Amino acid sequence: MKIVSRYSAVAGVCLLLLLTTAVPVAAADTTDVRRGEIEKIIHNYLLEHPEFMLEVFDRVTRYQSDQETKRVRDNLVRLNKELYDDPNSA
Repeated sequence: MKIVSRYSAVAGVCLLLLLTTAVPVAAADTTDVRRGEIEKIIHNYLLEHPEFMLEVFDRVTRYQSDQETKRVRDNLVRLNKELYDDPNSA
């Protein structure tokens, strides 16, 4: 897996964390200062707990591997007849 896609996955997870935290904050009509405090807490947590990011990398890697395996399996099932029942092959 490319390093860029790993960083993209982590960025996506971080964005998801920020958005899921920001929705209740926005609903409570809190100020931008409160949002900044929450963002700082998340930022500090991620810096203080790098093992979290490693866990995210592992899960993303497993997920992508599982998706690739499923894609290959689905293609083999879909193309099974063409692969094994080709009248032009010996």
